[in-house]
Amino acid sequence: MVTLSVTLGFGPVSGFMMRRKQDDAPKIKTPEEIHEKWTGPEGKGGLNDVLEILFVVACRSKHQKDTHGLATHIMKEEGLSTEEFTKKKADIQADNIVALKEGCGMVVAEGEKKCRTNCAERWNEVIEKRNECDDLCVESFATFEKRCHAKSEDLEAVYKMELQIMQSQQRCLKQHCEAFPTTYTMDDEGKQKKEVEERCKKRCSPEQIKTRCQNKFALNADMVDAKAASECASEGTAGKCVEDKTKEVGGKKDDCQSDGEKKCDEQKTECEGKGDAGKDFCKSRRTMCQEKVTAKCGDEHKKALDAAKKECEKAGDEEYVKCKEDKMKKAEDEAVSKCEGDKKKTCPDDCKKLCEVEKMNACVKKFTPDPANDPMQFFCENTWKFLAEGSKIDEMTGNMIPP
Repeated sequence: MVTLSVTLGFGPVSGFMMRRKQDDAPKIKTPEEIHEKWTGPEGKGGLNDVLEILFVVACRSKHQKDTHGLATHIMKEEGLSTEEFTKKKADIQADNIVALKEGCGMVVAEGEKKCRTNCAERWNEVIEKRNECDDLCVESFATFEKRCHAKSEDLEAVYKMELQIMQSQQRCLKQHCEAFPTTYTMDDEGKQKKEVEERCKKRCSPEQIKTRCQNKFALNADMVDAKAASECASEGTAGKCVEDKTKEVGGKKDDCQSDGEKKCDEQKTECEGKGDAGKDFCKSRRTMCQEKVTAKCGDEHKKALDAAKKECEKAGDEEYVKCKEDKMKKAEDEAVSKCEGDKKKTCPDDCKKLCEVEKMNACVKKFTPDPANDPMQFFCENTWKFLAEGSKIDEMTGNMIPP
């Protein structure tokens, strides 16, 4: 009642103005008149209906708009993705369920104590009536706690359905407007289009275009780096050094091969002169000898080339590094400049294609439940009935009436 008086604006001054004059004897209303005031002449239109409407509106706001609004605010502040937004909303819903369960316990703890104290004060020494009233308090609040916890399970089920619907709607967002997830948090199509327009202005700014072009170049940087490394190796002193060393080492290989084959020929001539073996045997020995010479000279040549390459690279290391850096910078500047020129022309139209608001909303509408069958509406209406049934008072005795 305190909350209701604050909401409606009643205070001490207005209360004073509403008092009757002392000479006006107040008319004492009958239980029937009081009942009609709350239920209405024909069971409709009374204060109960007004309170039910206010409760359902507040209940839906708490568990739908307020929950979604808080998750949306966090999404904008922290730049959450749609998946992170869904998780954040689920976390907020989980907190609401915990709060409802805690509220069940608090209502029972405070309400039962107040109810039983009231019984003691009203019936005092009329022990039989006092005990009857006390038992009704205990029974009513025991039933209330069980039903209240059942309501938290109902809320959890409704939240689960809403998240499933939202995830289906988010697939529409990914399909038609993944680049601008903030549009999904807006209900008005005009505001959504305005949001896309503002986002595209930022996306097509020179700074944003340059950043995207630099990122695009970075994706292909490995190929450019390899090309620059090859060119610098051949153009610099290191490349000339390697070329000279290769010729030098190559000459030594030729000498090694020539000397080795000469010795193989001498061994063949010597074998044939002894006459102990046939010519085919001596020829076979020479072939084996030549194969060994080729393998030995090839191995020595490879080792000499590796050593020469390391020696040359060490000598021209600083020049090579600078050459590569210069070539990479030149390649990046040229690629980014061309990219910026192209995107400056195409960005406005390309950006609009990133978020097709009409198609997104048409898709979302397919997964939007009919308001007449909204699970949260049913939950809030049933919760009001549960609260109303759990707080009924016998108008004649003042005792609680268990549901």
